[in-house]
Amino acid sequence: MGHDIVGLTPDNFYPWVLKDADVLVINNFFQFQRPQFDAVLKEIWEKKKPYVVYSHDHREPYVRRDFAIRLFKESRLNVFISPRHRDNFMRLLGCDGIALPLAIDTDLFRPDPSVKREPDTALIVGGWVRGGKVSKRLRSFISANGKYTYLSVNLPVEGARHIPKRPLEKMPEVYSRAGALVHFPDIECSGERVVFEAALCGVKQFHLGDMVGHASWGFDLTDRDSLAKILRKAPIDFWGEVDRVRK
Repeated sequence: MGHDIVGLTPDNFYPWVLKDADVLVINNFFQFQRPQFDAVLKEIWEKKKPYVVYSHDHREPYVRRDFAIRLFKESRLNVFISPRHRDNFMRLLGCDGIALPLAIDTDLFRPDPSVKREPDTALIVGGWVRGGKVSKRLRSFISANGKYTYLSVNLPVEGARHIPKRPLEKMPEVYSRAGALVHFPDIECSGERVVFEAALCGVKQFHLGDMVGHASWGFDLTDRDSLAKILRKAPIDFWGEVDRVRK
């Protein structure tokens, strides 16, 4: 879209980029060293550089609420990755914002024709544990639904066969085997990539808890082509919104 986009991380930080940029896009802003952190705040709060906050988890309102209120209220735009994520932040911080889907590689995540689908196999993908404990809702679901054979990737779960962590490019093989995805986090999840990845790889049954951010979109997760079209458009929509508010 004609933008010159430069990424800054704690290990790849160049203060001159802050000064030269027309607009700053602030992602989850937790790991920067204090001088880096202060340099960003000086640019956006003292020098009034236009900025957009792109949030993709739920830490801000709970970890540093006062800071988050100012960060989100003084931005030109706040972008969240699901309607539930947006609504929770609006309620907790008193800010406004929009929801846009995650950008996911729809060419990578597609059904693998070399893998046979097993309709009675349910997949559990690790990542949503708190204090090292598996969600009570997940354990209850497994106990009550013995029709499935459960596969758990990178998360030891009683009643499921454990599969070691896989590189990203190998995950379509795993998703393509399963008939169902089971996802019951016990904390608010803004938007978990596994839901869209599984859908893009042809999973047709979804058992999702009420704190699953992506469930709030209301997309038909069984319609792979329609979902892929929405997700391919997401980056274009994001940069279009940034362009709209940067001037």
